[in-house]
Amino acid sequence: MDRNLQGDASTDAYVVIVLDSQSQRTRTCRKSLNPSFNEEFRFEIVDDSTLQNVPLELKVMDQDLYSSELIGVVYIDLTPLIMRTAHSTDKDLVIQGWFPLFDTTKGIRGSVSVTIKLQFIGNDNPFRDSSAGVQYFSSSSLSLKAFVIQEVLGLVVDLVVDDDLESSWQDYFRKDNKTVNDSRLRILYNLSAEVRREIGKKVLELGGNAVLG
Repeated sequence: MDRNLQGDASTDAYVVIVLDSQSQRTRTCRKSLNPSFNEEFRFEIVDDSTLQNVPLELKVMDQDLYSSELIGVVYIDLTPLIMRTAHSTDKDLVIQGWFPLFDTTKGIRGSVSVTIKLQFIGNDNPFRDSSAGVQYFSSSSLSLKAFVIQEVLGLVVDLVVDDDLESSWQDYFRKDNKTVNDSRLRILYNLSAEVRREIGKKVLELGGNAVLG
């Protein structure tokens, strides 16, 4: 599981799964560098914007006697699921594969196999507050062989902000670099997802379905 831990005899690994304010954890897999959990977890989401505002976070931990050490984190964007659901009659679509396990100070430390299934229950309009259906392109122009541009509606902008983790001298001395790096990465990811959703909602209000640039 962790190619940077090959010098160690083993790890006592477990995974904490976080989605917004909800969290669950696996059992601890004792003395293994290739743990297999094979567990299933369910999260109930009331606000559909959560699926775009925050990623599914998987924190792989090494359990010690008195504390646990973070091995690495996986952030999984759930937007592709609701994008595909918005354009399909199938309401039970899946993200599945191996995802790199990242540490902010040591880089890639392995990979995790994950299967994510999104299911809408009893909701005729599951996208009330999301921007599902809007496609995002980093380029300011598109290939006319692949896409048809019917109309350019105008400029759409949005801004979201959050406090810097080291904005005060007390925080600077209280937190170690790894903790700050991990927290800052999570904040940047969440801010990016939130501004993308807000821009997408404005595009839908204008009658558009894509963002260029």
